[in-house]
Amino acid sequence: MNFYPERLPELLPYMGKGMLAIFLVMAVIIIITALLNRLTKK
Repeated sequence: MNFYPERLPELLPYMGKGMLAIFLVMAVIIIITALLNRLTKK
């Protein structure tokens, strides 16, 4: 695996999409957990 710093600008959109996807998945997990806590609270 080689690293080419001069190709960084063309790779940024892919890294940005990956980070956005990770953030969205974490947000969904947090929201579902919060909803389950509210629904099962006694």
